Amino acid sequence: MRTRLVASLLFAAALVAQPAASGQLSDSALADRVAAAVRQYVHFGIFDDISIQVDNRAVTLTGRVTMPHKRDEIGARVKRIDGVRELTNSVEILPVSIYDSGLRDRLARAEHRRNLRLHRRIGARDDLPDAERANRHPRIGASSRQRPSAF
Repeated sequence: MRTRLVASLLFAAALVAQPAASGQLSDSALADRVAAAVRQYVHFGIFDDISIQVDNRAVTLTGRVTMPHKRDEIGARVKRIDGVRELTNSVEILPVSIYDSGLRDRLARAEHRRNLRLHRRIGARDDLPDAERANRHPRIGASSRQRPSAF
């Protein structure tokens, strides 16, 4: 019973202290929160670029996004952050075109393939003993003395 009372009082004290703590939030801490909210946005892609400036808890977003709904949704996410006094959303929208989105898709796939090739090259290191390397990248019919070919 006494433990529950103490826990309830601690919880209530934390709730009461939270608004006071947000008023004392520094601009750099607020910028970190805003950056985390932007990074955690599900539709934030490799072609989206947003810069954040915070001055006396007034947040300014600049940059470019690929779709109009992204600017509005990111602005709404940032506005909900505790400690934001004012929001200026100056994010521009890149031209929306079927050709642009197709080009962006091809570029993203090419970058992904390049990263996979790089990852595979790093995975087939030459500093491993032959037996361990053969176990890491086995080839059908290869003996333990043969080196597997690089990808």
